Amino acid sequence: MSEDALRAEVIGKTRDGYFRSNGKAWTSTHRPNGRSEFTYGGTTWSGHWTVRGRVFCSFAEDETPAELARGGCWSAVKLSANCYEYYFVDPGRGAGAADGWTDARWYARGWRREEASTCPEPPSV
Repeated sequence: MSEDALRAEVIGKTRDGYFRSNGKAWTSTHRPNGRSEFTYGGTTWSGHWTVRGRVFCSFAEDETPAELARGGCWSAVKLSANCYEYYFVDPGRGAGAADGWTDARWYARGWRREEASTCPEPPSV
């Protein structure tokens, strides 16, 4: 996604989703003022975010569970009207399949809360 498209789809919106690795649910909100909230396993963390080009980075200010990164950068791919796959990105390498993704498999899927999800159901764990 382009930077403008990414900003339009993410900033000021609450997104729900699930992780590929364990199917567990998450929620994130990225406010226009650069602040963010992330909820996983019934706990919410505050943090901040940035967007540069096609790379979106988010960082928690509090400790997170061991299975979650405290922060990281992602590239988003829009799969359908309201479904996105997020891929981990090394921000020093750019964004995109050829020059930035460190894993060819998606890290998480998500959708905007205010609309019905068009993502496949999460795996049962």
